[in-house]
Amino acid sequence: MYFHEPDSAGHHDGLNSPQLAEAVAQVDDAVGRLVDGILRLKLNEVVNLVIVSDHGMAEVSPDRVISLGDLTDMSTVQVDFSGAVAGLRPLAGNPDALYAALKANEKHFRVYRREQMPKRFHFRDNDRIPPLILLSDEGWQITRRRAAEQPGRDVLKATHGFDPELASMGGIFIARGPAFRRRVTMAPVENVHIYNLLCATLGLKPAPNDGDNRLVRKVLTK
Repeated sequence: MYFHEPDSAGHHDGLNSPQLAEAVAQVDDAVGRLVDGILRLKLNEVVNLVIVSDHGMAEVSPDRVISLGDLTDMSTVQVDFSGAVAGLRPLAGNPDALYAALKANEKHFRVYRREQMPKRFHFRDNDRIPPLILLSDEGWQITRRRAAEQPGRDVLKATHGFDPELASMGGIFIARGPAFRRRVTMAPVENVHIYNLLCATLGLKPAPNDGDNRLVRKVLTK
């Protein structure tokens, strides 16, 4: 099952908004109905329930905007994506001059050549990745416009996509059922390891992937 909330409310209304609190309550109620149904059908000794989120979220503001239009001539560059992270392709094909210009104005963001991206991001070994990547600081957004164009713009109240090592980007992991140990609290772990855990609970051999069996060892009863 997938719930788009509380992501949507977080984006549009902010982390401390009553709308977000209402969205959390709605999801909590839905999960509660699911658990009640499992108990009513006497499946609680059969069903394993795993609840995860794919990311956290951080507050953003119109006052914390990095304007690409003030850093380069936007007619000479293609912006593949922007936000917490931006990907740029110089239309002339040579990224050196643009890299140097951005590096000289590196404030509230870091600029990387694709091949120099930190390995932990897993975002450098494919030709579809733009030659230049900008990573904004937590709470800052990268936009294609000039700063003078920003006032009055409707912007998000919160977003994600920042460095995954930030505490604000962490998600949740809750597991319940006959396969899992009870009352276990563990240190943060990357979502990439959940696939192996789900395979183990189903008795399946996982396909090759970037995760390992650390969750299997930590939370399964055997």
